[in-house]
Amino acid sequence: MNGQSAVPKIMGSIHILWQSVLFGIPLLFLVILSFKRYEMGLPVGEPTLYNYQRLFEGHLLYISLSNTIILGIAVSIISTLLALLAVIGAWSFKRPVIRNILLFACAMVFFIGLVPRSFIFQYLLSEQAPLSKCWDFLGLGIFPFQLYTWGGLVLGYLPVFVPLSIIILFIARKEISQEFEHVAKELGASKIKIQYDIIIPLLKPSISISMILVFLLTIADVVVIDLIGGAKVYSVSSLILDFIKIDDWGMAASASFVFLLFILVFLYLISFAFQKKISL
Repeated sequence: MNGQSAVPKIMGSIHILWQSVLFGIPLLFLVILSFKRYEMGLPVGEPTLYNYQRLFEGHLLYISLSNTIILGIAVSIISTLLALLAVIGAWSFKRPVIRNILLFACAMVFFIGLVPRSFIFQYLLSEQAPLSKCWDFLGLGIFPFQLYTWGGLVLGYLPVFVPLSIIILFIARKEISQEFEHVAKELGASKIKIQYDIIIPLLKPSISISMILVFLLTIADVVVIDLIGGAKVYSVSSLILDFIKIDDWGMAASASFVFLLFILVFLYLISFAFQKKISL
């Protein structure tokens, strides 16, 4: 019995060791690289804090980080809100087959791929696309969701993350017993009151997961921000890519490490808030 009970512990230790090596070596390489100064793509001199001094003395880090946070918050809130409305609307149909079709459609859209969807929206948001021409035809002024604008960038992220949020909320909604609705209806509650007072509070953990996941995926994205945002919406990903393009690997590593620390602090604050809420 002791030998059998020791096997899971050994396997767990091997798994932890493997994960530590898998993530620890790239992180260690990133840290070492961030202390090297590069000129013309080649390391120069001894390890130094030069990269971090340049990074914090300039204004690009603060602008890109603030833009990244604003973008992540906006995309996470809008995506989760649209997904919540879609899931509530799907559950208004009595036939489960319609709900399953919605879930299947969202899964298909989500797994199409990030690059093809981004290229499609890059065309749809351009000045020559039908959306912009229809907007001009109606005399509504400048199209607010054009390419290389904040509106266009947020709109370009929605087809990427709304299906993901729908899948998360759909699975959570499926776990809620129908008895809650039946009892509320017998007590005379309206459909709107049932959704607001019963269903949405029960979906709060899944809503939080959706918002956090979409926020993290948005701020770490490189493809959409480059294809649709361009140079006018400058994010941390754009900052890192610019350093890579000029072969300044030390600055790119230092910016990546600072951004990684920001994400770790964010995750720690989120976990602390959840633990405090559970304890209350």
